[in-house]
Amino acid sequence: MQRRKLEELSLMDDFLFNAMLTHPETGEKFTNKILKLLFNREFKNLKVSAQKFYAGMNTNFRGARLDVCIEGDFVDIEASEIPSVYDVEPDQNNRVKDISVFPKRSRFYHAIIDSRSLKSGEDFGKLKQVYVFFICNYDPFGYDRVLYTIKNRCLEDLKDIQKMVDVVKRDGEVSLQYMKSFEHDQLMYAQGEAAGREDGLRAGHLAEMKNTEREKKRADIAQSRIKELEAELKKYREKTTV
Repeated sequence: MQRRKLEELSLMDDFLFNAMLTHPETGEKFTNKILKLLFNREFKNLKVSAQKFYAGMNTNFRGARLDVCIEGDFVDIEASEIPSVYDVEPDQNNRVKDISVFPKRSRFYHAIIDSRSLKSGEDFGKLKQVYVFFICNYDPFGYDRVLYTIKNRCLEDLKDIQKMVDVVKRDGEVSLQYMKSFEHDQLMYAQGEAAGREDGLRAGHLAEMKNTEREKKRADIAQSRIKELEAELKKYREKTTV
């Protein structure tokens, strides 16, 4: 492949892009300019590394070479300052097979940066914020957008889940089961309390008879209440099926 002249290179070429970001005169200004365009805010205390290499876990696993790795800025998340890492990748490779794995490539870069972000024993709360940017001279997703922002998000809608909860709560059979469970718990508590008093006091045969009678009445009341609820449920079902 014939080597092009330096004057022919554009910012899409790795060499010139890296040279711009690491140049002693233009580096800091150029870096801030790019990040400000993406985040619409000023950045400070940035450390720029060109061609930063993350080796694989061993020779059998793939590593990653970051074209430009920017570190040192902080992001305020829940009132705590979290250090950030920005990986900027100029990409001119518009081959179909490479575009199809674009999301997985970004995922791999995220993962390998994350894997080097915590020291042994450090809390996960100190994990760095990672942003991976691909600057392309082609449309990677085919939607004719200048900028694509990809985020992790929860697909489940909590409103839908709440609607399901409301349906279950309104179900007459569930209500009956709940009442039975409550009455059973109350009965077991009363029986346990009575047994405790019996073991603790041993107040004689008359007291035992009174306690037994009292608990029998409670059990009868609970059973009567269950029958009433079953009758109410039957009426409710008859109304809803008309």
